[in-house]
Amino acid sequence: MNRIWKVARVLLIVVGALIALFLILLTYLWLSGRVWYPRQRSRVDALSEQALVIINEDERTVTPLNDNLPLNSLRMIASHNSYHLEPDWIRRFLIGLAEPEEPAKLRYSHQTLWDQLENGVRSFELDVRARRNRFTITHVPLVDNRGPNPDFPTALREIVLWSERHRDHVPIIVLLELKSDWMFLDPGLKGWDGGVLDRLDDLVRSTVPIDQLLRPSMVRRDAASLTDAIARYGWPTLAETRGRIMFVVHTDEKIDPLYVAGDPGLSGRSMFTSRPGEHAPGGEEARPDAVVVIHNEPDPESITVLTTAGLIVRTRADGDGSFTAEQRTAALTSGAQIISTDLPPGHPNDPARGVVEFAPGKTLAQNWGR
Repeated sequence: MNRIWKVARVLLIVVGALIALFLILLTYLWLSGRVWYPRQRSRVDALSEQALVIINEDERTVTPLNDNLPLNSLRMIASHNSYHLEPDWIRRFLIGLAEPEEPAKLRYSHQTLWDQLENGVRSFELDVRARRNRFTITHVPLVDNRGPNPDFPTALREIVLWSERHRDHVPIIVLLELKSDWMFLDPGLKGWDGGVLDRLDDLVRSTVPIDQLLRPSMVRRDAASLTDAIARYGWPTLAETRGRIMFVVHTDEKIDPLYVAGDPGLSGRSMFTSRPGEHAPGGEEARPDAVVVIHNEPDPESITVLTTAGLIVRTRADGDGSFTAEQRTAALTSGAQIISTDLPPGHPNDPARGVVEFAPGKTLAQNWGR
């Protein structure tokens, strides 16, 4: 009996130690993710003191920009998961326990949104989550939550501040992927419904001044079907959209119907919608509200069909830990207007991977036939 008690006591001590270690680990993960919030606020407060600068975007382009061409003629380099810092070793270990191949895909980091803009990036992708009464930017709660822009309202303010101080810039396009996976890792997270989407829309409208916001109502839809090619969408000219910021909700079969409910033409909305790349122009699934296409596979043939129809297409030059010259070349020559990459100019990653640009130092281009 005495021996059984000794064994039980040892087991209790081991179990107690494991529970304590687990709680310490959770506390570390939580606190080390939270430190980015005050850093972000302090940094953005300091940026508000920056002076006005006139941007010469022609320095970023292979050829001078024609301001009389429509916005969908403009092509730009974008960053993928623009808020992301590579997880530390503890987070990589925990991620690997659940998904062994995933840590290798997360080995990239980005500069602050301000610094990316300074280096010529003109499009971002932000993973937004609803947490209690606020919106946060997180890839995966707890285990992949490091980054300089965790608070979405403050990230909005950073982009607006840069725009105000560089008023001649080409439009900044911000893709918002509204995430609801891995919610059990953070009890404060909430799912997306019509009311939460309305709050997000109101936040964009209240944070971005009206003269800086590129709204869906500024794009004409004045033809019967997408098969009417470029006449299908009347995009404003580049001159009319300089100094503005455009927000796009990443396509999602559950979120899309909620966002367009009651306003299918998006006449009163702050953000654009998007559609998957496999939905060809004129197809049954090609909703007239969605003028942006998420087409991650850089297939030039299908992308040409979409851009010819007057749509703005986002594709990827790399991703999921794969950085091939073939995919990069295909993306840069595809005609897609938004080329997303883990390797934008100024990125703090492995220099052997290179940088995704249209030409050295060039992050903007123009499709003159559009």
